[in-house]
Amino acid sequence: MSNILQVNPQGGLNIPAAMLGNISPNRRYVVEVTSEAIVLRPETSTALWQRTTPAERVKHWQAWAGQLNVTSPGLPDAALSRDNIYD
Repeated sequence: MSNILQVNPQGGLNIPAAMLGNISPNRRYVVEVTSEAIVLRPETSTALWQRTTPAERVKHWQAWAGQLNVTSPGLPDAALSRDNIYD
């Protein structure tokens, strides 16, 4: 069975739920456009800390810290003084 979809005047593509099968409300999809089709894949995003090992997280953090501008001035000691924090 083939179905025809048409882009609406606002540029949206409405896909009837019957065509998608059993889906849960608010499910997000990643759209991939190829030369032959538009592919909708369920989004499977997970947080970095959930999909990496502690060693990999350290490497990511070090890579991020390594690209910071080290020539910028740091905070003066007075900025970290307990007396000045609550001013």
